[in-house]
Amino acid sequence: MKRRERVTPLAVVDLGSNAVRLQIADASRDGSFTVRAEDRAAVRLGAQVFRTGRLSSDSIAACATVLQRFEKLAQRAGAHRVRAVATSAVREASNRGQLLRAVRVSSGLTVEVISGAEEARLVCLGVLQGAPTSERTLLLDIGGGSTEVIYGKPGKLEIDVSVPLGAVRLTEKHLLTDPPTLAQRLALLKEVHDELATLPKSLIRSAHQSGTVLGIGGTCVTLARMVNPDGGRISLDELESLLEDIAVLPLAKRKRVPGIDPERADIILGGARILVEALRMFEVDSFVATAHGLRWGLVLDQ
Repeated sequence: MKRRERVTPLAVVDLGSNAVRLQIADASRDGSFTVRAEDRAAVRLGAQVFRTGRLSSDSIAACATVLQRFEKLAQRAGAHRVRAVATSAVREASNRGQLLRAVRVSSGLTVEVISGAEEARLVCLGVLQGAPTSERTLLLDIGGGSTEVIYGKPGKLEIDVSVPLGAVRLTEKHLLTDPPTLAQRLALLKEVHDELATLPKSLIRSAHQSGTVLGIGGTCVTLARMVNPDGGRISLDELESLLEDIAVLPLAKRKRVPGIDPERADIILGGARILVEALRMFEVDSFVATAHGLRWGLVLDQ
């Protein structure tokens, strides 16, 4: 009788600038895993950080409460360890020590504040490990505070650049009225264009030559679902048309657009602009969204 392979539950937490997410997975010895459960809370750690340089007391308290709940969920699932990492908002916050202490007191968890380079490595691992192709691919991970542009193939990250463009960051800086004015949207466009123009020319050439862009994160998944609920490749033309339609909508109406996550409706314009301008700069006419990313990389990296 063949012995059943033992699987070990693993739990990982991603403290992003927009949401805090939990993933519990059953990991096998061969490196494969099956996601057992997921949870998220729109804590919005990036609120105020990109304007003031500090995490708000409200977001710190909310995050500590959420992590306490996540730790209990992981315990009940039998996870032997919970690995929690924080990205852009916490990296930039001058008072991040307050958050780390609050989380430790509430849940006993230690949060790692990872660098942009480490974030890129984990994203690449999570997206490309076990991919059915050995071809080089351009990964665009649009977060709340930063965007990671990654080029590589399974097992090899070749180029990675982090730019300070994020859906929360741009919204708080530029989109100050509801709906935003044309002047505000143009100012946002200029910042996105200027920051993307700093990307290495070798990366831009590589992206164009590969012709394949994988959009990672909630912004890309939401936009793809808004264009086509059935999934698949989304064209730049479709994306531009969507952005033009929702840019003039007040928030209340934007929340009711089919396919949108209402908790992301206030920041979707900033994220969509990053994606549109990146595709234009790379001269790539479409993208494919994937839910895989940092959390998958964390599980594989255990």
